[in-house]
Amino acid sequence: AAATLAPAAAAAAAVAAARAPPKADIFEDEEASGDEVESDEEVEYVPPPRETVKATYTFTERAFPTPLRESKVAEEDAWVQRNRKGLIARGRIKPNKNDEARDISERDPVWLKGRGDDFFRAGDYRGAVNAYSAALDADPAMLACLANRAACHLQLKMLDECAADCAAAL
Repeated sequence: AAATLAPAAAAAAAVAAARAPPKADIFEDEEASGDEVESDEEVEYVPPPRETVKATYTFTERAFPTPLRESKVAEEDAWVQRNRKGLIARGRIKPNKNDEARDISERDPVWLKGRGDDFFRAGDYRGAVNAYSAALDADPAMLACLANRAACHLQLKMLDECAADCAAAL
């Protein structure tokens, strides 16, 4: 019986050996050399460093030479808006280059006067003053805008501005 078991055991061992994965050489095995990367970690690709570039910056010029931390920006901007024409004439500030980018209706003095008239009829006197002022910026010869703006100033009880517009219209 032992003789019959031996060839069967030998055959089973041969079948098991055939089904088992082949053993790798000990020197080719990563586990044996210590270079194994754990399967939990992902290998992250790091791109090469970017090339250096020289960046140039330009800063917006200010009408007031004070540092921003010491200035009163709202008051300065209001003063610049009131005195824009004189500052442009003296070369202190540059004219607004965005005028070409504005809608044609915002540059048309007749349309702006009509808009001011609409504001005046609706009782929005400040809006009417702004529209008439924009129309006068586009065409300073429109005396009707000066007279209408004076009427707006009168309604707003801004008598000095009203008198100045009336004098300029005459």
